[in-house]
Amino acid sequence: MRVLATALLGVAVATAPALAEKAPEYDTSAEVTVTGVVVATHEATEADDHPGLHFVLRIGPAPEDEAEAAEEVAPAVPAAGEPEEAAAPEGESAAPEVPAAAPEPPAAVAPGPPAAVAPEPPAVEAETVEVHACPMDLLGYLDFKVEKGDELTVTGSRPGDGSVIVARELVKGEVKLRVRDEEGVPIWTDLE
Repeated sequence: MRVLATALLGVAVATAPALAEKAPEYDTSAEVTVTGVVVATHEATEADDHPGLHFVLRIGPAPEDEAEAAEEVAPAVPAAGEPEEAAAPEGESAAPEVPAAAPEPPAAVAPGPPAAVAPEPPAVEAETVEVHACPMDLLGYLDFKVEKGDELTVTGSRPGDGSVIVARELVKGEVKLRVRDEEGVPIWTDLE
């Protein structure tokens, strides 16, 4: 029985790579352009996994952008019991404030529904995608480095809105690197 279990385990381990998901082919109808920050890089060496540079790109709002968006969406709402200030029409000034002789005691607040509260802005989730770029040799030859923390804009194929983008073009700052033609054919095949 042990021999059979060991043999089955060996077959399962040997076929595991064959069962792994193959890298997607370039699909021009699924082309997207995304901008994000590189959070990790690695070199893929498997023939069926687009050998070369792969990097993980965090796309979506940066934490400071989320806070700014929340400020833009949430209008100022006066607290309960405070009067709303009316804005003066354009070109006219607001009525001057007249000082009161003596402060008035606060008015009693009638029971009723709670004061209006600004709705929470919808949460925008950041997502990560794995980008399959090109062979490391090509990047070295062109002196184009991709490192953790770099902000990149990637144009490429993302079939099925999946988690992998096969890059056609990388933009870092003012530098644009085209790694595939408009049909998705790798440019480095002409260089070999």
